[in-house]
Amino acid sequence: MQSTYPRYSLGHALSLSRSLSRSLARSLCACTYTQTYADTHTNSVSPVQVSLPSLNYCHLVDAVACGLWKQDGNSDDDPEDAGGSNELQTKEDIRKELSNMSFENIVKLQNQVGTKVYNTVAYGSNRSHESSKKKRLNKNRPVELSAKKPAPFLRQVIPVKKPTLRDPRFDDLSGEYKPEIFEKTYKIKKNSQTKEKLQFLLKRMENQDQARKSKEQQRERELQFKRQQRERASEGGKPFFFKKSDMKKLQLAEKYQELKKSSKLDNFLSKKRKRNAMKDRRKLPKQLQSKKAV
Repeated sequence: MQSTYPRYSLGHALSLSRSLSRSLARSLCACTYTQTYADTHTNSVSPVQVSLPSLNYCHLVDAVACGLWKQDGNSDDDPEDAGGSNELQTKEDIRKELSNMSFENIVKLQNQVGTKVYNTVAYGSNRSHESSKKKRLNKNRPVELSAKKPAPFLRQVIPVKKPTLRDPRFDDLSGEYKPEIFEKTYKIKKNSQTKEKLQFLLKRMENQDQARKSKEQQRERELQFKRQQRERASEGGKPFFFKKSDMKKLQLAEKYQELKKSSKLDNFLSKKRKRNAMKDRRKLPKQLQSKKAV
């Protein structure tokens, strides 16, 4: 491909060579080196001008895609090239050559340069891309879904407004934290918490006293029973010892008598029946449990 290319200064050529491919960068650097060497020996003071060599076509496509085919501001060679006419000529030449190339060469060129760079050079980057989503004239009109994509299984037909979640700890609407006002407003809550703690401690102490008394009564009962058996053995009779199950039965009988005296027997028996019913229900299968609950 024979064409006239614009001329570049040394610094411009070196800076542009960084964005090119390796082979194009080598050719640019070699060209600039030979030109600087010749000018230093001739003691020229003017800035060095470099004309790009006739390169491979792939390198040319790289240069055009990177935007290198722009006229340098300091060059005064051709006044007709002002306004990017040279750039348009090179792009037209490239497109003409692409139209005459075979498909095999075009595929190789795309693999070497890249499809994105190839498309920008061949077709230009100013193509108008039509928006994929069409705007509705009225927001209440039904959405036109494409026939290519399958409709979702659970689609939202009627839009529902989601409630906006707001954390009052990190929101300015809640106001500033003032410890004095906070203590005054939540003083009732603190008093209720202290009452609950005191009630819990009181009930705990009462339960501990009750458990201690029951243990003392059981110990006294055992000692009394042992005394009776010793007296029986001293009189020549055979001593008798209760089993643990018999001792539990005696304890239950004494508890029954105490509850009957204090008129708490009905409440105790109702609670006991509920506990036993819950235990029996756990052993049944799930279907029967649901029927009984209904």
